[in-house]
Amino acid sequence: MKVYHRTPEAEAILNDGFLDTTGTYMTVNEYTGVFVSDTPLDVNNGAAGMTTLVIEVPEDILKQHEWIQEGLGYREFLIPASILNRYGPPEIDEHDYQGCKLTDILREITAFRRNGNDDEAGWLEDDIPLLQEHGLLAIEDDDSAHGFKEGK
Repeated sequence: MKVYHRTPEAEAILNDGFLDTTGTYMTVNEYTGVFVSDTPLDVNNGAAGMTTLVIEVPEDILKQHEWIQEGLGYREFLIPASILNRYGPPEIDEHDYQGCKLTDILREITAFRRNGNDDEAGWLEDDIPLLQEHGLLAIEDDDSAHGFKEGK
């Protein structure tokens, strides 16, 4: 079964695998693992970051880690990273800025910062190498983006 994980840490996960996180997740108990779902989630579902990863995990394994909440409209699982990593590495399913030009992304980062959205600006800025490395950027019409790449 394909499951999805939206994250601001996509490059680290692609390179080193998933890492467990621990939290109460609106309960009184602490739980540890990695949240994945049967459908791609976004910020409206509480998922952070701009990259959605996808990984195939047998459904019988997932069922053992299902996080059941009524009325969600999707299935969610809190699975230990050690188990999830057995079926990886994951692949990039989508990125919010996939297909954009680097110059447009740099303008968006500036707009995020101007509007006080520093988390989003940081995530997007950190994702530029990921977008470049995985061929997810549109081809630039001119050389205007090269100054950023060279640190100018």
